[in-house]
Amino acid sequence: LGDLSEGYEKNEGTILYNVHSSLPYQISGYTIRTSQVVKNLKGMGFEVCVNSRWGFPTDRYDFTGSKEIEKERVVEGITHFFSPDPVGIRGKKFAGYSIEAAKRIVQSAKKTRAGIIHSASDYSIGLSSAMAARALNLPFIYEMRGLWAISKLANEPNFEQTTEFKVTMRLERQCAIVADTVLVISEKLKQLVMEWGVEEDKIIVIPN
Repeated sequence: LGDLSEGYEKNEGTILYNVHSSLPYQISGYTIRTSQVVKNLKGMGFEVCVNSRWGFPTDRYDFTGSKEIEKERVVEGITHFFSPDPVGIRGKKFAGYSIEAAKRIVQSAKKTRAGIIHSASDYSIGLSSAMAARALNLPFIYEMRGLWAISKLANEPNFEQTTEFKVTMRLERQCAIVADTVLVISEKLKQLVMEWGVEEDKIIVIPN
């Protein structure tokens, strides 16, 4: 993306919280967790806006709602940004998708004058968030809510031998390495992230 920080006026107390999916278009443990986290951050005095990945929700195979998605709406008292696209994450090679997604994160950051770029897992939103943060010269926080590849491995013992598993883990490692702060949900995940080469002093454990 290059350096986009010139002329950017940030508000230190504003967080742009980037997620893979969100309410009201998907109800899941992930989206409810996001809702609770951002409400608590707001209660602590931060200004928080939620930004869903480029494509969501209309690029989901199971999406059946109206194609007319508001690009900006208030959900439970928090401003949410959406960049719906019927192809989205399914339509490009991942590198191309990440660049396009990062551009949209930059747009949302400029609207809010974000001082912090925060991303919840997985890497599909994490890497584009990291790119946007670097372009705007902002700190990047990566919140690892677990590893989706490990979760899949629990049900598919042979998954560890696949290219998909290896690539997914490599991309998660990249998110953690480039982040200024990594939030993890357990001591075990902290140990794994340290084995990846991430410095211990930038890892914070927030129990699940």
